[in-house]
Amino acid sequence: MSITMNPTVIATELPRVSHADALAIGTLLDTIWPHDDRGPEDRARKLIDIGNRYEGPAQRQPLSLVVWDDSLVVAHALVFERVITLGPKPLSALALAGVATHPDCRGRGLGEVVVQAAFDRVDQGLFPLSLFQTSLAVENFYTRLGAKRVENPVVNSHNADDPNTNPFWDDIVMRYPAGGAWSDETIDLCGPGY
Repeated sequence: MSITMNPTVIATELPRVSHADALAIGTLLDTIWPHDDRGPEDRARKLIDIGNRYEGPAQRQPLSLVVWDDSLVVAHALVFERVITLGPKPLSALALAGVATHPDCRGRGLGEVVVQAAFDRVDQGLFPLSLFQTSLAVENFYTRLGAKRVENPVVNSHNADDPNTNPFWDDIVMRYPAGGAWSDETIDLCGPGY
């Protein structure tokens, strides 16, 4: 792969994503997290659907933050607005998901580049924070970028079967930025995990 030392992150606006771009992103995501019951085309449709459903302000539209190597997506992070509650207080959080680097390109800082592009949206004041899940194996990566683990209970009050079940499936929940006041109250994702 011919990635340069200073890779460029392209912010792909999901309300206007082309099928070809969505499929290239879906191919990377399927390479990292393969499933027997879905493939790149299913993942592309999901990205397109996220874009089609968005009705908010343009500056908070869902994005795929992408590094390309010719026609191949080699790094990706999905960001979108998610209204959550922390105790009784609603917050418009930047949801971070689908962070992936092509296996042949690992160790080149591409994951850091796309995640930093995501966190820049918080730093620019578009969102008060980013909230996301990750594995224990990757926690230090996010900590180095200025995120912090949260120990709050996480629920989904919109789950009719069990609103007190944690909708996240990974081991760790983190927030960015790490600093500032933080409540220990329950985080309600007000929807499924991402």
